[in-house]
Amino acid sequence: NIEEVRGSLHIKPRDLELNNKSERNKQIDLLLEYHGDLINIELNNNSGEGIKERNLVYACSVHASQLEYGDNSYKKINKTIQINLNTKPNSTGLLIDKYNLKNEYNKTYSDKLVIYMIDISLGVDMCYNGTSDKLAKWCYVLTSQTEDELGKYLGDIMNEKEQNQLVDEMNKLSSNEKVIALYSAYSREELERNTLIIEAEEKGIEKGIEKGRQEGI
Repeated sequence: NIEEVRGSLHIKPRDLELNNKSERNKQIDLLLEYHGDLINIELNNNSGEGIKERNLVYACSVHASQLEYGDNSYKKINKTIQINLNTKPNSTGLLIDKYNLKNEYNKTYSDKLVIYMIDISLGVDMCYNGTSDKLAKWCYVLTSQTEDELGKYLGDIMNEKEQNQLVDEMNKLSSNEKVIALYSAYSREELERNTLIIEAEEKGIEKGIEKGRQEGI
């Protein structure tokens, strides 16, 4: 319910604590607080194990950041929810996939760290094929390139007043150079690119070893 959320959702600083001197900066995409719980939203334009590990590092960093100097109990830690918006297809074939800490017998270790994987590309495909799923329509909205595309499903998601407020705010932000610079930090792009390069190199080495085995080298 939008009325329950209104006034209770707050934007938090995006900078995480650096773990070593080699890190120039570590910024998450969007961090929100809702009644003490933290919601970290990450937009992933690439896929791969390295990106998954990066997101896990971010989720754990956000979760640990709740403890402040002088706190004397871990019970003060609230829930951390990480939402990964993936523009590349998920291997599960699900629009939304939930992960949390469980053992091999499906017993929950803790419900205070939860990760959701949302397949934006699948949501968009569902819209093209006709769907009543609200999350799928949000996926289409998030990937819209024009105002016409943006408005195609907004009427199914929010009322006219909320639509106009959203469009006005998006127009303001998209023309604000400081905001654009804030969400296009070179260091993060460089780290993500390096992760993908390393993965590609590792796959190339694995293929070379396998080929050598087949040829008896």
